[in-house]
Amino acid sequence: MERFVRTMFVSVLLAAMLSAACGFAQSAAPIVSTVKQNVSGKWSGSFDMTAPDGSIQHDTAVLILKQDGSAVTGSVGQSEDKQTEITDGKADGPQIQFTMDTHRGMSMIFHLRMESDHLKGDADGETPGGKVSAKVDAIRVSGHVSPPPSPSQELFDEVSHMDSILFTAFNRRDLDKLKTLFTEDLEFYHDLGGLTSYQQTMDSFKRTFEGSITVRRELVEGTLEVYPIKDYGAVEIGVHRFYSTDTGQKEKLTATAKFVHVWQKKNGEWKISRVVSYDHR
Repeated sequence: MERFVRTMFVSVLLAAMLSAACGFAQSAAPIVSTVKQNVSGKWSGSFDMTAPDGSIQHDTAVLILKQDGSAVTGSVGQSEDKQTEITDGKADGPQIQFTMDTHRGMSMIFHLRMESDHLKGDADGETPGGKVSAKVDAIRVSGHVSPPPSPSQELFDEVSHMDSILFTAFNRRDLDKLKTLFTEDLEFYHDLGGLTSYQQTMDSFKRTFEGSITVRRELVEGTLEVYPIKDYGAVEIGVHRFYSTDTGQKEKLTATAKFVHVWQKKNGEWKISRVVSYDHR
């Protein structure tokens, strides 16, 4: 999938959007981390491998790493229960390098860079058929640096439950249910698709559900954050993946993206009034 990163755009847009939704703006002192960077922890993300013939295979990657000084040990695999031990691991500031030898006789050397709780870079290797390369893009889901605690566990549980209801309806192609979970003045900002209204968003859902390709959404474990918005509702932030299945084909990962949902609680009902969907890859 075409990849555009709009981090600065989304930051400004979100600030303006929250102000419009809540009717007020608040300033906060920046949070500056004093923790020395350490790659220790579990990382989850995408692994896009280019084969010798130029074809690209989209897959997932789970990295379970431990850093002691400059030495890095651990394992890498498609999932947490399918791991291969790494060798020659070392860290030089934010730069991480290690080797992974697969059971098929292929050796891949990873060159990654850590930016806060984001780990990305390249891997190169050799197979009997020629050279292969891969793009790795992962986020930390547990480990050395823990995400900030939710201001309110009760609020977190409420919004997390609504997130589950929302995407259960999406995965089941339940358009009638989805229509009840957004406000009629919805503004949906998508880094690749632009701005859409409530009706345009529902029409897009309808076209997706009527197509031959089945799309499934999955929340990335450990990425969900929830914060209150005074006299309005809450803001939900996270990372999710989308998988697609065409007729007669196996399910495959097609996109990973970050999202921001602004939830309004009115008369005891939660509905989304603003969406920012960005960093699609």
